[in-house]
Amino acid sequence: MIASNNLSLVNYRIFSFLLITACLLSPFYTLRIGNILFTISDFLFLLTIFYLFIIKGFYFNKQVLLYYSPLFFGVFLIVFGHSVSVIINGFSDDLITEPLQYLFVYLLLPFILISANEDTILRSIKAYVWGISLVILIGAILLLFLPDVYKTLESHGIFIGISRMGSFLGANGLAKTVALSIPLLFLIRKIGLIKKITFYFFSIIFLIGILLSSSYGGSIAAIISLIVTFSLNFLISKKKNIILDLLKYFIYLLLFIVVFSFFLYLDNKLEWNLTSGFQERIINVLVSQEVNEAGSYLIKLDLMRDAIEIISQNPIIGMGPGNYLEQSIYSQNVHNAYLGLWVESGLFSIVGLLIILLTSIFYSLISLSSKTRKLRIYGMTAFVVTLILCINLFTDTTVYVRSTILPMLVLFSLVVKSLYIERKNIRMTNKQI
Repeated sequence: MIASNNLSLVNYRIFSFLLITACLLSPFYTLRIGNILFTISDFLFLLTIFYLFIIKGFYFNKQVLLYYSPLFFGVFLIVFGHSVSVIINGFSDDLITEPLQYLFVYLLLPFILISANEDTILRSIKAYVWGISLVILIGAILLLFLPDVYKTLESHGIFIGISRMGSFLGANGLAKTVALSIPLLFLIRKIGLIKKITFYFFSIIFLIGILLSSSYGGSIAAIISLIVTFSLNFLISKKKNIILDLLKYFIYLLLFIVVFSFFLYLDNKLEWNLTSGFQERIINVLVSQEVNEAGSYLIKLDLMRDAIEIISQNPIIGMGPGNYLEQSIYSQNVHNAYLGLWVESGLFSIVGLLIILLTSIFYSLISLSSKTRKLRIYGMTAFVVTLILCINLFTDTTVYVRSTILPMLVLFSLVVKSLYIERKNIRMTNKQI
């Protein structure tokens, strides 16, 4: 392992261990310290940044920080819009708590990742994939074989959802996280961090997670994630390998359809009822093409219409964080993170969020045109992850859940550091010429 940014080898190993462990535990959303959104993973991230500052101080590569400047400007706009909306609409606890969440996710986590080298970032991605896989495995084993234990954990708020498996994330959150993890899984396989058998193992676990969570939005996001990942993989492959790769993935697709269909057949034939929710909520809706019957589609649509109406009356300032839930006739949060942020925190905040997302997409697209195959793979993964995140936010309620945002931030750091190194090498080569 090569130390990063002048850290000694021992210090860097401690830093790396803390970061990787924090990423591993990130999908365990309900394992919190206290009654606020502060998870065990967050605690480890804080330990990581404190340890980093103790051994290194506040020195960071200024040229690398320039790549992050749009992201930092975006979080500034989010916090600024939020604060203005709170002050104008009346002070509340949200004046402090929500800005701290935004700063933690979009400011503190990037500063940690800046100090990690390429190897540590890649191993953090692998740890995240292991994390979501463990979330699925633990939830599935308890739901299928120890249902009483699952119900007990659900009653204590450790698990979310009992009619559909949610484990530590909730059914919708779990399925959406799987959709985000699909390109991550292809990345760590593509660069050789896991073997083929491990890739298949993770793929089966992801499939189990999608089936048992029975989330319509999450399933659609997973399908899009798979299609876009395959498509971009062909585009960045060498021309002589495209036909071979196309044939290989076509065979994989056929095998998947056969195995999936056979599993559904056995489930119905032997009356296991493992996929009854998935067949009822997903397959039947897709076959009948009655999207209105998909989950809580109509309710979410009404909430979005209501939010748009309120936004049209006060688009700049918003109605104040937390006020939509209290004043809405539906007594629910908007199940659309874009509209939810806009309706409560105003125009500045939604612009800030869009800047963050577009910055990630911008750097990933630049990487796709790189002459370096590895950087193209990084860019492809970053693009798919950000795209799926953008899709997920259409039915999410917040924009600072760590398990949701972390994949984009980790890939953002990987792409930015690789771009910086590539351009630095090009400049050095040009000077020598």
